[in-house]
Amino acid sequence: MKEKTIILLLIFFSFNASLAAQKRKQFHIKRSSIAPKIDAQLSDSTWLQAASIEDFIQQSPFNGDKPSERTIVKMAYDDDALYIGAQLFDSQANQILTEYGIRDAGDQLNADLFSVELNPWNDSRTAVEFMVSASGIQMDSRNTIHAMNKAWDAVWESEVKLYDWGWAVEMKIPYSALRFPKSDIQTWEVNFFRLIKRKNEGITWNFVDKNVYGWLNQAGELHGIKNIEPHTRLSFTPYLSTYLEKESNESFSTALKGGLDVKYGINESFTLDMMLIPDFGQVESDDHLLNLGPFETFYDEKRSFFTEGMELFSKGNIFYSRRLGGTPIRKNEVWNQLSENEIVSDNPNETQLLNATKLSGRTNKGLGIGFINAMNSNEYASIKDTVSGNKRKFLTQGFSNYNMLVLDQSFGNQSFLSFANTNVVSNRSDFKSNVTATEFKFTNKAESYALSGNAAISNVKNFEDKETGYRYYLQFSRIKGKFQFDLIHTITDEKFDPNAMGYLEKNNEFTNLLRFKYNLYQPFGIFNELTNMLQVVQNNLYSPNEFASLELYWNTNAVFKNYSSLTFESSFTPVPKYDFYEPRIEGWKYKEPIDYWFSLTHRTDTRKNLALQTKIAYWRGTTFNKESYWIEFTPQWRLGDKLFLSHEFAFQSNKNSLGFADTNADASEIYFVNRDINTISNTFEGRWIFNRKSSLSLRARHYWSEVEHKESYLLRRNGTMNPDTDYSNQNHINYNAFTVNLAYNWEFAPGSNLSLVWKNNIQASNSRVDQNYFDNLADILESDQFNSISLRLLYYLDFHQLKKKLK
Repeated sequence: MKEKTIILLLIFFSFNASLAAQKRKQFHIKRSSIAPKIDAQLSDSTWLQAASIEDFIQQSPFNGDKPSERTIVKMAYDDDALYIGAQLFDSQANQILTEYGIRDAGDQLNADLFSVELNPWNDSRTAVEFMVSASGIQMDSRNTIHAMNKAWDAVWESEVKLYDWGWAVEMKIPYSALRFPKSDIQTWEVNFFRLIKRKNEGITWNFVDKNVYGWLNQAGELHGIKNIEPHTRLSFTPYLSTYLEKESNESFSTALKGGLDVKYGINESFTLDMMLIPDFGQVESDDHLLNLGPFETFYDEKRSFFTEGMELFSKGNIFYSRRLGGTPIRKNEVWNQLSENEIVSDNPNETQLLNATKLSGRTNKGLGIGFINAMNSNEYASIKDTVSGNKRKFLTQGFSNYNMLVLDQSFGNQSFLSFANTNVVSNRSDFKSNVTATEFKFTNKAESYALSGNAAISNVKNFEDKETGYRYYLQFSRIKGKFQFDLIHTITDEKFDPNAMGYLEKNNEFTNLLRFKYNLYQPFGIFNELTNMLQVVQNNLYSPNEFASLELYWNTNAVFKNYSSLTFESSFTPVPKYDFYEPRIEGWKYKEPIDYWFSLTHRTDTRKNLALQTKIAYWRGTTFNKESYWIEFTPQWRLGDKLFLSHEFAFQSNKNSLGFADTNADASEIYFVNRDINTISNTFEGRWIFNRKSSLSLRARHYWSEVEHKESYLLRRNGTMNPDTDYSNQNHINYNAFTVNLAYNWEFAPGSNLSLVWKNNIQASNSRVDQNYFDNLADILESDQFNSISLRLLYYLDFHQLKKKLK
């Protein structure tokens, strides 16, 4: 074992000498004494004296070739902001695409784009991007080596203008929108991106090699910025919301809510965000679904405070922001507290946040520091005696404090070492949780190989019980070249539990994964690009050490010359697998059959006014005649530059799907049921863009899942089924979730917004399985439902600008 470790380390570090990292381009800019007018004319004296670049290179479709059109970019700066001016020449200027969209639509638009990506920390790990479309729609995002976070919004200026030679864009990015190290002389990472949409041609200034993992690490350098200091970065965003709400069989109720968001720049590197008396009433509804499995449903975060600038808090993989203001800790205990004739009349799904605060930034030595704290009030369920009418309350979660601390040291070349800790205290619920994690990544100088991993320890006290658990994860990867691979090993013991403030679907696992990738990004034959991946995953139960599953997975994605694409996926488990979680009782397992599945997804060219995505899939198990098939059909229409419509239809049918049903009184016997599950979902989306600042959007979704119970079985200890059982409960399930979100938004000033939102929410369940789709829908629309109409005003106040106006 020792010899193998030494060999791996020698291989890893030998590439430092044999491979050279790509040389970065340098852009030297000058200070300007006069700020240019942001009008997309580029006629100011600032631009006549500004440094410029035009040596761009193709990113796609011909990775590394010369661009088909000329691009000139100029930059300047002063004491207040950074300025970018770009002339985007086009030999067919009358064909420039200019679809409108909502803010942050970005590359989803059928429009030409231009963006600048800046990383003042020069560590190849993060960046902020400012993008403008040819129709003037802004997008800003905080990017990591893995993904873009479009939920981050900054206040900055831009303007575009179409000409007979192409189009132009001007940007003003105030320092209040940036964080940078305290240094007299700044060296930033920078790259520029242009998309010529009708050609699907992407070009960058510093070459972005598609055969290298990531793009932030392939930026150029920005030189010349000296002696800049941000003005006081203090902004207030007060809000006022008024609600008109109605539940079925009840009269309308009204509510008036107010609160305040404060953003304070402690210095040029660190920002403090505070949210006082938060209100999330206008946040888009979750896509609820029927969950028959042993694990909770994971929902994406949609609240802006918990999506903006949250990159640091992902370190260690122990933070799930939906826990803050999430499900009460003792919500499911209410039913155990009922006496005779009592029912649960109300049991809130969410706790009420009182406030939330986060601090984040990075020192000039590359140390990132993040801290978040939130508090919620007491949450109660209501219990009613159906005979006497008396009511009482049950505390499902007492006043609780959540906090997380993150330290993240960057070493350059994507390398870092981080420490993270989460802590939750709910005294009246007698609950405490403390989870500590570390994460690291080290790459060689050529950034062709990487060694990464994390480790975590959890300590949870719930009433009288205390448990300590651990998890670790190791990964060795080749991250450069046509051929890449990942070797992954992870262990999670049976007591590891980060779920008070994080999300873990299951613990007590031992996993080994081997992944191979072979990608061709240069066009050839009928293809623009072709990517392939083979993955082998082996899972074991950790304690006791028992085999769980072995899976072979294949994925091929082809993009054709006409910009349609085809994705083929397949999976095969060559030996029976064991599910240790579906029985819901520790020490039991369910033996699943050898199975296989495949899917085929076709997408037409999304530049067309009518585009279509179609997916078909089939799964087959070798016992109990288990099979499943599903189809997805998603057309989208563009009617001019301002109206967009889409409809997603999905149907899935699971035949003979065995699953947990119940246990006997002393949990010595476990009953499974054979069932057919049919699920249909329809999601309609529409956007009407009035102008760059105002829009009307609609999202309506109906989800219907019908479960018909058939034969019952008694689970044996070896995981097989015994048909000799006295279980006879045939409770079929007919579950529906129907939501509508209709919103008008008007950005009447930078950072200030007026929104009018109507939300409708229906969730209903019964045991009817004999209805067709339209009869079922008609019944659902007559079910109990919740309607909310809200008007919300947010006004952005910049202390520095306000101070200037008052002088």
